[in-house]
Amino acid sequence: MSSTDIEQAADTDPFAALAEVFAGRRALVLEDDPALAEHVSDRLLRAGFEAVDCVDAGEQALSAAAAHAYDILILDRLTKGLDGLETLKRLRTSSGPSSDAPALMLTALTGERQRVEGLLGGADDYLSKPIGDEELLARIAAQLRRVARRARPANADLVN
Repeated sequence: MSSTDIEQAADTDPFAALAEVFAGRRALVLEDDPALAEHVSDRLLRAGFEAVDCVDAGEQALSAAAAHAYDILILDRLTKGLDGLETLKRLRTSSGPSSDAPALMLTALTGERQRVEGLLGGADDYLSKPIGDEELLARIAAQLRRVARRARPANADLVN
């Protein structure tokens, strides 16, 4: 698909352009509800992600994040073993390949205090369950855009 085709498709369907944004990407999903984990994984793969690894405990997430570089972390707060927030705090202080990956908390804990704890604990976004597929994909795309902008040197457009 050419960039012109993608732009034309995006004019009629804003999610058509996500396949290019998500191409080659890898996600880690920490979710203890198997049906929800499978749904999120399936949706990300259909949207263009190359791989989605699902785990149901914080310790498993730490091991996976130490072994693989993830482009996005999607974490539930209430999981067996280490909860999602403690898992994220440990990831952020590690030197692993995913320590700086954008993190979205996807959780049933919806109180203001819990959202603030999640954001101050290292999350880049905090989403309340249930959430629609389109909003989830749009928020993931927004996080990936921010990472791409940060990766570009400040003077990248200057030509000498």
